[in-house]
Amino acid sequence: MDQYPDVTVNWKLHERPVLHVYDAQGLEVKTVDLSQFDHEKLHVLFSAHFRREDVDPPGILVRTWRRLFGWAYGISTLESTLLFVFSGCVLALGCYTICFRYTQCCDAISDL
Repeated sequence: MDQYPDVTVNWKLHERPVLHVYDAQGLEVKTVDLSQFDHEKLHVLFSAHFRREDVDPPGILVRTWRRLFGWAYGISTLESTLLFVFSGCVLALGCYTICFRYTQCCDAISDL
């Protein structure tokens, strides 16, 4: 949606995506069910109704963050939850290794 600055997105969990097009006076002109649109068809539809700006792709941290929470990639809630839990486990294991195992290694080296 970064490419379409005039578009406001209101995410509603477990509801079909619908595009509401309003005129300058705020009256609804058109409603379109977006559930059957793929990526290309969405761009064609949005380009017909809204101005488009070229934007740089998001950085690796933003893409990773979005991927973990399933934003803008269409992955299931289960998959995003599993990725989030797995990432948390990896982070916890890394912290444990750095904090506790490193101390034990240093103590063992100093005992030599």
